[in-house]
Amino acid sequence: LAQRLAARWPATPVATVHLALHGFEGMRTRRPAKAADLAGKRVVVAAGIADPVSFAVQVRAAGAVVQLVAYQDHHPYPPGDVARLVQTARGADYVVVTEKDAVKLRDRWPADVPEPLVAVLQVHWEQNGEAVERALEGIVRRAL
Repeated sequence: LAQRLAARWPATPVATVHLALHGFEGMRTRRPAKAADLAGKRVVVAAGIADPVSFAVQVRAAGAVVQLVAYQDHHPYPPGDVARLVQTARGADYVVVTEKDAVKLRDRWPADVPEPLVAVLQVHWEQNGEAVERALEGIVRRAL
């Protein structure tokens, strides 16, 4: 797609980017954890995002044995769902959630259950990232 766009508008830079798993941190403590910590461990991955399967695949790539608990995008996590997730977590070594889900779960997660790990993602430019950054800097400069 990027090649087709670049061919159609050769004077306009086309950038490609992907979000990659960078590591983990405790949902409340923000204590860092490495992907290697999950290797061989039973991990419940809970995600209320547009593509929870791809998130589970990223966690599985760290060597974890993953059980996915998928919700629809923008899931509100009512009390019953939190209770079921906590019950599922009791049979796992770790629970991993997205940053988006951590915002909803942080104040609802019971203190007597180990805190979930939050997946920390980083943007990795594959092509023309500098052009996008320059364009954004120009927009911000004009706005100030």
